[in-house]
Amino acid sequence: MTIFEWIIVILVSVLIFLFGLAGVTGSIFFDSERNQSRSEDKLKNKP
Repeated sequence: MTIFEWIIVILVSVLIFLFGLAGVTGSIFFDSERNQSRSEDKLKNKP
């Protein structure tokens, strides 16, 4: 493989890794946001 091909392979793998990382952190963040809004709704419904 040439140096150029190695650069392409590394860039693609880094992009895939970053997208996977963003997906994981995004899902965790959205879950925590949803849980916060749910607990707020429960507090509002209390008499």
